[in-house]
Amino acid sequence: MLDITDIAAVDNLCHLPLEEPPPLQAAGLARFFTEASIPEVLDNQTLHSLFFRRAIRDLGAILGFNESDLEDSEGNLQVRAVLAKRAEFTADDWFRLMLQKANLTALFADMGYPRSGGWTIEKAQNAASGLGKPPLIRAILRIERVFEDLMLENETFNQCEEAFREIIRQTRQHSAVGLKSIIAYRCGLDIKPEKTSKFQAGQSFLKYKSETWRTGAYARIADKTLLDYLVPVALDNSELDYLIGNVKKTPGRLALRVVPWIADGFEQFGQGAEEPVFAAAQKYGVPVFVLVPGRTHLLEPYLKKFPGVQVIIDHCGVNISFANKPTDPFEGFEQVFKMAQYPNVALKWAHAPSLSSLPYSYPDLIPVLVKVVEAFGPERVMWASDHSHNKKFYSWAESLFYIRDTKELSESDKIWLLGKTARTLLKWPQLATITNS
Repeated sequence: MLDITDIAAVDNLCHLPLEEPPPLQAAGLARFFTEASIPEVLDNQTLHSLFFRRAIRDLGAILGFNESDLEDSEGNLQVRAVLAKRAEFTADDWFRLMLQKANLTALFADMGYPRSGGWTIEKAQNAASGLGKPPLIRAILRIERVFEDLMLENETFNQCEEAFREIIRQTRQHSAVGLKSIIAYRCGLDIKPEKTSKFQAGQSFLKYKSETWRTGAYARIADKTLLDYLVPVALDNSELDYLIGNVKKTPGRLALRVVPWIADGFEQFGQGAEEPVFAAAQKYGVPVFVLVPGRTHLLEPYLKKFPGVQVIIDHCGVNISFANKPTDPFEGFEQVFKMAQYPNVALKWAHAPSLSSLPYSYPDLIPVLVKVVEAFGPERVMWASDHSHNKKFYSWAESLFYIRDTKELSESDKIWLLGKTARTLLKWPQLATITNS
């Protein structure tokens, strides 16, 4: 079941006013107190409910009615008199009065209802601006409504999902402060994304898409399979754009790292699970380190789809094990060399001494490094020691000096490998030189 324990929840959110005259008849107001639309229910039941009667009394008090004026001699509420008085206000004046009486400092509006005929956030903000201290008014996006609208604009499930992810990522840019789902109302809260595949969700989508083709109108999503897929997608993407967009604005942060090292993680990575991360990284120019040892071929779809992302392959791109060293140091590098064809790919030369079967200065490893530099160019290879992890097996000095002392690389190559590549690709500024005064 989906765990939402750590997700902030807001109750009692609202809808903005309607673009229609206020009701003058009791039944016209009663329809907002029930989901029933049968006239007999509105006239004979809703009008006599405690909820409705208390609302009329509260409304009358706001409008200046005395308690004794709200009922006739037979105890009947003077609903028409109250509604007539309320209709004397313009929509903007009534909205401002309600904000004042409620003493609100913020108003979060569910923009999923009504589908048409409601105020926009901008209109509400303009109306509230007449107050001395207007409340903060922001939108909440309803997940189901967003996808229902996208089904009218897109032909395939993939197109809809991609557009859906982008809208959710851009939530803050749309001046929205949160997301809302009515999945509980439509099919229950027993959300099981782990049992819902993209293929199954796509099949459910086809059912609704055929309805939009037939009617030319939106289709109301109430399918558990489709919603079980969409709600987790929305939760996964809602903060992503904001977080990645702030990476470079945060001191000490220059890049991201993707480590799909969980059960089925590599399979999910190969199916495109990290595409939202790469999309945001491309948008904000954030380099991405990726740890896919022995599986660098899984990167190719990402490299083709997001050519603007600077990708750095972690840990030489091959399987590294201190217990089971390869008989051939070149083992697994065939896949890595193929990645050199993509100009946005670099290689982090880390943990490399563990590939050697010989002691320092690892002479069997040097030909591999030379081949890597030839394939990628020195400006796309960066050295790293990962000393805290490897110190049991070789010293920090050993991990560095076998490169510094080799005659197989030029001095220029070494300058790039040992610092210049990292500073260049990560746009890591050089510290000002400190001189003795």
